[in-house]
Formats: sequence, C-alpha cells, structure tokens
Amino acid sequence: MKFDTRKKEKELIKKKFIPEKEGTKRKKHFSKVKKNVKVKGQKNLTTLDILPYKTIVGEDNVLQLNDGFMDILELKGYNMAGMDNDDLLHVIYQYESLVKMYVYPFKLVTLYSPLDTSLQQKYYLDLINQTTNLKHKKLLMESYYEMKWFQDNNYNKEFYFMIYADTLEELRECRNDFMQYKGALSVSRITLEKKRAILFKFNNPTSKIFN
Repeated sequence: MKFDTRKKEKELIKKKFIPEKEGTKRKKHFSKVKKNVKVKGQKNLTTLDILPYKTIVGEDNVLQLNDGFMDILELKGYNMAGMDNDDLLHVIYQYESLVKMYVYPFKLVTLYSPLDTSLQQKYYLDLINQTTNLKHKKLLMESYYEMKWFQDNNYNKEFYFMIYADTLEELRECRNDFMQYKGALSVSRITLEKKRAILFKFNNPTSKIFN
C-alpha cells in the first residue's frame, strides 16, 4: 500500500503536531482578504460611460464623440463580378483619387443587414389569393417561398464612410470636401434613423435587428 505523505501531513497539521507552512498561511489569508475587500469610491460604469458616442447635434445630425465629432456617409456597392475591366478600373481610380485628395481621418466599414423581401412576398401572396388556376397558383407559391428563403438565408452588404474632426464646424467642412472629392463614387448622406440603426449594429454585432 502506497503511503500518502501529503494526506498524512494535512492530518498532522490539523492535530497541530506540526506547524502549518508559512506559504500556505499567506495564501489563505490573501484569498480571504481579496474576497472581502471593497474599493471605496469605485463608480459603477453604465453602457453610456463605455460608448464613445455622447449625443447627436445639429440639424444635420452629427455625432458628438467623447473626443471630437463624427458623421456617417453611405457608399453604394458595386457588383464588381459583373463589371468589365474598364468599369472596374474606373471605380478603383475614383477611390484612389479620393484617398489621395482627402487628407483628414476617415474609415470605411462594412455591415451586413438582413435582406428584406417582405414587399415581394406580399405581392405574390396577393396574386395567390386572387388566382383560381391551380397551375398558376403553384408557380406563384414557388416564387413566394423563394423570396421567403432569400430573406431567411441572405444578407445585404452595406458600406459606410466614417469621417472625423475636432469641432463641429471642421466636421462640416470635412464632409463638404469629402463629397467634392468622391468623384463618380456614389456617396450620400443618410437619415437620422439610419444612423441610429448603424450605431445599434455597432454595439450589438450579433443582433439580427437592423432596419
């Protein structure tokens, strides 16, 4: 039978035949203190304290950050797989020109939002309810379920420019410069509701709610 020295040592310590090791005492004392100590004056942070956004200001709905200001512009996507070489190079040159001419900070982000085919689904449902031809109704049902499948299994890919400045006046000037330097790129301003939806998506990346 194997003799368990560790178990025997614990028994002897418990019966106070041998002293407890100094390192063990410190460890127990430290863990006990760590549990009970509460830092005085510690502030409980809220979500608003952590987010970099403070509020939305001005008639043009500019985002005020903890340090500076930001605006969001939408970039229309291009189906590059279906473009010929000349059109593709034209888009690349336009973006290259924007990057060279606009010297202030900006960021290009990509977001995925649920594909909304509710209008198409309603269209096919109305036709299904109106038709009496069984073969026609079957074809309409296939189209309806096809639109429903697209909505449940696909996403829209959207692109947005984030432009930054230290003051509100500088931000507006930067935005005007950006819109001037964009060339043939399809860049546009967005509504307040769209900005709120984008900020929600930033802070809830796993959420499917994005309208």
